[in-house]
Amino acid sequence: MSKVTRATPAILGVVEKVAWQQCHDTFTDLGVDDELADVMAMPGHLFSGLAIAEMVLQGKHSISDAVDMHHLLVDQLGFY
Repeated sequence: MSKVTRATPAILGVVEKVAWQQCHDTFTDLGVDDELADVMAMPGHLFSGLAIAEMVLQGKHSISDAVDMHHLLVDQLGFY
């Protein structure tokens, strides 16, 4: 996981990379350890995919159901 986290900023688009850096800097300015700030600054949509994949891998939901549930929880109910 730490390898993925360290590599992610390099593959982000320009806008996403600027947003990530600003978020990362905010956390480190508040005293958050650099490695933890790397994770905390990741764009939310990257974690969305992990949650959806986990639901599918557990074998309890189809991909379509997992995506629908994720969007219901995040978009409709504000959970994240």
